[in-house]
Amino acid sequence: MQNNLNLVVKGHNGAESICTTMGTLTLECNGKTIHHRECLYDATYSNIISGERMPEKHTLEVRGRKAKLRKGKKIIYYIERDTKGGLWVNPEPAAQRPATYQQASTIATATTTITTTATTPSEHQREQSSNTCTLIELHERYGHISFDTIRALPEYQQLKLAGATECPTCNACLLGKTTKPPARAGQGIRSTKPLERLHADLIGPIDPTTPSTQFKYLLVVTDDYSRYIAVKPLKRKSDAAVALIEIINTLEKATNNQYTVAEVQADWGGEFHTTELNTELGQIGITLKETVPRHSETNAVAERTNRTIITMSRTALIAADLPKSLWDKAAKWAAYTKNRIPHKGLEGKVPIEVLFNKNPVNERRNLKPFGQQVICFDYENKASDKLAPRGYPARIIGYTTTYGTYMAMDQSGRYGLAKNPTPAKPEAAAQATPQATQ
Repeated sequence: MQNNLNLVVKGHNGAESICTTMGTLTLECNGKTIHHRECLYDATYSNIISGERMPEKHTLEVRGRKAKLRKGKKIIYYIERDTKGGLWVNPEPAAQRPATYQQASTIATATTTITTTATTPSEHQREQSSNTCTLIELHERYGHISFDTIRALPEYQQLKLAGATECPTCNACLLGKTTKPPARAGQGIRSTKPLERLHADLIGPIDPTTPSTQFKYLLVVTDDYSRYIAVKPLKRKSDAAVALIEIINTLEKATNNQYTVAEVQADWGGEFHTTELNTELGQIGITLKETVPRHSETNAVAERTNRTIITMSRTALIAADLPKSLWDKAAKWAAYTKNRIPHKGLEGKVPIEVLFNKNPVNERRNLKPFGQQVICFDYENKASDKLAPRGYPARIIGYTTTYGTYMAMDQSGRYGLAKNPTPAKPEAAAQATPQATQ
């Protein structure tokens, strides 16, 4: 027997009863004893009959406050509605019942004897208890899966849900599953003229640091209209503001001040949000537009350009079998090359063609593979030594502002200029591989 349950049982039309005990109920009828196990006992009422629990072939005939319990045509019980809680109960003992109740051929007398045979909950009881829960408890039990997934489970229809069946709010899911909202397609408005908007971003720290210049960061600036790319390696993040102003001045002068920068779009990095930069940009009429931190979709042009430059630099270093410490040279080479290749967003046009009105075909004739092995003329060779070599093997590692002139590096890692260098033969090229730190 289980005591102190305090279980509220709701009946028809809102009737309620508080059951404090569960055990076995013994009924004596026509000399027969019937045991009903796992019965809930309410001390307030006696002889409670549940219409929902009636056996098969039993019917309850109700007339007003009185009712007859039948098994086929045979009357088993007379019951009436109690005025306290609206429950159907057996009235007074048979000897005290009104004459109308004595018409039954056999009247069953129920006793409220509660035996102690059921000391622990049975498997059926435990199974019923486990099948009764709220929707939010089921949601937590199944690992916070969606309520639609719960409703699609085969066992969902057999569960007895307590409380509301609408989808409740799970605060843990709101905190743990919240994701950044997706960017809407085409949310950015394209610039209508060159340099109207620049996209700026900082890459780094990049490993390894360049040996001589100690560069660790790369500032990447992209013109929204022409997709022209400008890059500048930096030692510190704090140098980004000054480098950005230098790039803006260089681009405006390169267009003979025909176009001026009106807006700079950058992320919420501290390198761009300084009092000095905001003051200087404001003095020249440039607005700084912020984007959401760690939300690349709001600064998509800069992020996509970063990926392009880094990918081209990495590939060039691998193809040339040159050390990673030359990443700054490879990044400049990548930007120079990308500015002379047709861009999908420009409908086949080239960035330098759109921004500077240059002939892209002539510009592409100047392009060289990064790390190409060449023979460079030795401008430092002393004229007195008539028998000394006039050239030395080197590798092309970048471009200069002069057409046809390149930055080259010899096998000792020394940099020099090469004017229209001659491609080297394999044996000479082997001597041109520098011994720099990887």
